[in-house]
Amino acid sequence: MQKLLLLPFLALIPGVALAAPAKPKAPATPKPAATKPAPASPTNAKPALEKVGVGELRLDGKISALLGNGLWQMEAVSWTSPRGVTTDFDDLKTKSITVSSKAIIHPLGEPTPVALKEVKLGSRVAVIGKPGAEGSVVAREVVLLEGYGAQKTVGTLMTNPVSLKLIDQSRSAHENGQLPKALSLAQQAVSAAQGFNDLSGEALATQDMAGLYAELDQPDRALSSFKRVQALGERIGNSLAQVLGLMGQGRILGASGKTDEAIQLFERAASLSVTTPTEMQISATTALAGVYLATGKRAEGVGALTRLFPLEDGSGKRDEATATLLTLARLLAKTESATARGYLDQARPRLEFARDDTARLNLTLSLASALKALGDADAPAQFEAAAKLAEAKGDAAGAAKIRAVATKTGADPLETVIPEATEKQPDTTQTEPNNGAPNETPEG
Repeated sequence: MQKLLLLPFLALIPGVALAAPAKPKAPATPKPAATKPAPASPTNAKPALEKVGVGELRLDGKISALLGNGLWQMEAVSWTSPRGVTTDFDDLKTKSITVSSKAIIHPLGEPTPVALKEVKLGSRVAVIGKPGAEGSVVAREVVLLEGYGAQKTVGTLMTNPVSLKLIDQSRSAHENGQLPKALSLAQQAVSAAQGFNDLSGEALATQDMAGLYAELDQPDRALSSFKRVQALGERIGNSLAQVLGLMGQGRILGASGKTDEAIQLFERAASLSVTTPTEMQISATTALAGVYLATGKRAEGVGALTRLFPLEDGSGKRDEATATLLTLARLLAKTESATARGYLDQARPRLEFARDDTARLNLTLSLASALKALGDADAPAQFEAAAKLAEAKGDAAGAAKIRAVATKTGADPLETVIPEATEKQPDTTQTEPNNGAPNETPEG
């Protein structure tokens, strides 16, 4: 049997805006691969430590599948050139990574080598190496940013090789924007799993199929498919599948105006998520906060955001945690100004460590909005700082909009902005060796 990751295509409930782009940095939850790397040689490892050489590139992201024999699947969020220029991908990019026994694997800023088996599914990594065949990357160095060492495996789904290959093909078609083809392949994967009486594989393929139905504006079919995912999860005792099924249903019902039912589903998902990896807990809690705030349940939304912050901060999602603090400050500015300022004071020093210019821009804008809601005299200066960051990125129109917000009187138009309710959900399953791993064309 083959194990594979869950890759739903869930989206926000309409009307809920984003405070800052969220990027996956999931904690580790896998069964480790069996091979070990050779120790890095001090004579040649240290000079090249965390440096991108000529003809190489660096990919940052998380490991979404361990395929065995040093083969990984990675969801990349950005790439860096030898000149040190980092470019964010507009969407997550699935890349195939080859890690040989000679590759240097080590924690960020530490030359001590780490065994390949200690690298876990969901780990955040930076992969440095040369482009390989069909868009793969051959790793010379792997920098461990988060998530390695002994950890519990949870949320694993297994599937048969036939369904696995079809799922890979479906996801490749989806990546290329071929949604009808992706749906057809996902449907075939479901049928194949049913033919093998493979309930785990059926749950996996049905999850993909449900997301595709939603993208193709077929909400009724999406809803029934998400219900099937939940039911299969209950039958096989997999809480991850149950949470994804519940969240999918909540998103569909919320979009159709059935907010009370949607809230109940998101509440169940958030409650059940405590038995799943931290990233899934983050997704479920953020989605719950989003639907609360989108439906005017501010107190409940604040409660959910308060629970969200330690989850994000504890798992290394520093920018997302900072955005949550600023959101809390904005939401409480009119009713609990002292508490709001406490959140603001906690968030403000963290902006210095934003991961990139885009995050710094969004966080500065969120800070300015919180200050404006509090009536703080520093608000105009922070709006201007955000505008200048936008101009530095070549976004003159964005800078003009920021300056317009700064001078607008009355209600703060950014006041109801909340963190991203559900990005691509955490991939908390893994694979054993197979020949169905997708090969994508890398960008950059």
